[in-house]
Amino acid sequence: MGNKKSNDVPEIRAIEAPAHERFREISHAEHRELRDILLGLYAAFEKRNVKRAATLFGALCDHTGLHYAACQRLRWAGHHG
Repeated sequence: MGNKKSNDVPEIRAIEAPAHERFREISHAEHRELRDILLGLYAAFEKRNVKRAATLFGALCDHTGLHYAACQRLRWAGHHG
């Protein structure tokens, strides 16, 4: 019988997760990051912490790319990355 070690214990091979499972895991991680940024923005707005809000908004734009019109306008105006 193949794949047995010398002490007759079957060899355990690492099985790579299917592509759809890896995609789901990555997608969930990215959405959790966005959730955390949005919750941070909410807290910054409540505290009227403009500096923190601006930093978090920059992070939001970095994570979302050009999905949001506000991020597009900032990038076109030269205000962010």
